[in-house]
Amino acid sequence: PTTTLDKVAKAMSERKLDSIVVVDESGNLKGVVNSTDLLRAQSNGHKNGSTNGAVNGSANGSALAHTASEAIMNASVLTIAPGQSLAEAADLMVANHLSQLIVVQQENGHQKPIGVLSTTDIAQA
Repeated sequence: PTTTLDKVAKAMSERKLDSIVVVDESGNLKGVVNSTDLLRAQSNGHKNGSTNGAVNGSANGSALAHTASEAIMNASVLTIAPGQSLAEAADLMVANHLSQLIVVQQENGHQKPIGVLSTTDIAQA
């Protein structure tokens, strides 16, 4: 959650990802940051504005370098367990207009991300 948005953007770009999972220091799921979240944060930084008071910066991109991922992440993440069927996953995606779900393992009351299931994965199964 404390990783800055410039590092998040770099990781997403290098790995060609549309979103990235945010975990705490113990590896527990905290949220997701997607490319739209980053664009919004960057745009607000260029305007010297803010996203919920969290992102402040100038046109040089300092907004991303000084903002933690937790400031813009979506903490309400729909997840699926490894044992759930692809049909269940597809139904959940369609009902919630999602292109992916985070696969999590329950461990001591915490959700540990172990993968991401996308609509492409389901279509290719």
